[in-house]
Amino acid sequence: MKYGYLIAYSDKDGKTFKGQPWIHPSNPLRKKEIIREYMFIKNVVKAAISIPFRVELNNIPEEISWNFVRENEITI
Repeated sequence: MKYGYLIAYSDKDGKTFKGQPWIHPSNPLRKKEIIREYMFIKNVVKAAISIPFRVELNNIPEEISWNFVRENEITI
């Protein structure tokens, strides 16, 4: 299986999209690229919650929940 990486986040006030996380970027990136994006979300956007996670490139859920994110969370 091939994996890509995304970031689930809330805004700086902890608000989400109808209870689900905002997802960045729109297409999965490689791990070293997602580190740069994670730092942007954390330091520039100043998201209250930001969690990098991995997805199977051929099996990305249509809707991504916080539970899915936590089950697939990676450490940066």
